[in-house]
Amino acid sequence: MGKKIRLTILLLFVFVIGGVAGHVFAHVMWMRNAMGPFYARSLTGIAIDAQLLSKDRADEVFKLKVALMPPLTQSYREIFFKFMPDNNSRYNPLWQVQRYYEISEDEIPSEIKPILESLPKRPLTSCELKRLKEAESLTQQESE
Repeated sequence: MGKKIRLTILLLFVFVIGGVAGHVFAHVMWMRNAMGPFYARSLTGIAIDAQLLSKDRADEVFKLKVALMPPLTQSYREIFFKFMPDNNSRYNPLWQVQRYYEISEDEIPSEIKPILESLPKRPLTSCELKRLKEAESLTQQESE
């Protein structure tokens, strides 16, 4: 085999090994710096909530969750929103916050009001669609 062919094969081998090593390193760093802390914070929050709920301190859990909604809503919109897929899944957390304020009838904090008002119309949930179909079938049965 000629020198050029051996050199080409060697460079190709180094390139492939480098690509695999880079992919593995990127995956490990992603898990370590992004996903690991996310799951750790989520698990910690759930465990603390469970501890408080087991001690009949549901009011404290509720107040904490409501207090955390505005800063988390702002952070999500300002930092993470742009990295989410360009479909309804990027809006879902914000729609859930919006839905909380609709259900609770609490006043929307001024710092997140522009965020929630700029959202596209929320599609109906599966439960809402089910209730709508049930209401339509009852209406049809009554008209017959």
